[in-house]
Amino acid sequence: MYINDTHIGFFIGIFILGLLVGQFVDWMNKRLPEYKKVFSKEIFQEYKINFKPNYILMLITAILYCAILYRYGVQKTLIENLNLIKYLILTPMLLSAFVIDYRQQIIPNRLNLTMFEIGLIIAFLYGMSNVAITVDMLLGMLVGGGIFLAITLVGSLIYGKEALGFGDVKESKLNRPEKGHFAKVDTVLDYFIDCVKEYKNIGTAYVTSAMELSEAQKAAVEKRLLETTKYVKFEMHYAVDSALIGGMVIRIGDRVVDSSVRTKLNDLTRELSKIQLKAGECAS
Repeated sequence: MYINDTHIGFFIGIFILGLLVGQFVDWMNKRLPEYKKVFSKEIFQEYKINFKPNYILMLITAILYCAILYRYGVQKTLIENLNLIKYLILTPMLLSAFVIDYRQQIIPNRLNLTMFEIGLIIAFLYGMSNVAITVDMLLGMLVGGGIFLAITLVGSLIYGKEALGFGDVKESKLNRPEKGHFAKVDTVLDYFIDCVKEYKNIGTAYVTSAMELSEAQKAAVEKRLLETTKYVKFEMHYAVDSALIGGMVIRIGDRVVDSSVRTKLNDLTRELSKIQLKAGECAS
């Protein structure tokens, strides 16, 4: 019996392998965050004593393995089976990284480096059949790594400490990392986006008016901003605040133009107060 041109015996075998690998993933998830060894005689003795099957993780891994086999099948040569081998090796590592990251917001260096080394080996094996594939994979690694390095460096400049990854990765369970760093990633990415917009002369304007502006009024405001600033395009954000009474407040970056009636009345009130104080001083 065959499923997608692959004998059902392979699916049975890969399902059993997935169950075993899933349990091993659970073992890695317990050891790696504490920077403990995964392989040794003592560890196997400890594993026998503390063995407790994680049926959910085992089943998920087994199903993923069957899906990978269904997608790539079993081919005749090693090169043709590289995709199958690659995903069978990397899937449990990525699953372990996901679980550890979800639980403790860290991804151990050993796991990252192992996946990187496997990626290099696979890229070399691909090169035996097609050098262009190897070049593409290596370029992908460099570009991906460069993006995360840039985020880390910019985050360090903004926060004065690591904003992504390395500080979290290097901390052990006894010295837990500061959690919540992932919330800062959005800020770092927003900073990158703002830099790109500034480079392309795209401005972001926040317009608050006392009442809803019509489309014609919005177009007139945007046109006026383009005429009076260096920007060639604007991302417009509109809001309504009836407390302004009339007029509008426009904010572009750290610049604010306030032409609201409320502000004019406040300024007038302050001026009248000064006149009254001076009049009182003269009378005395």
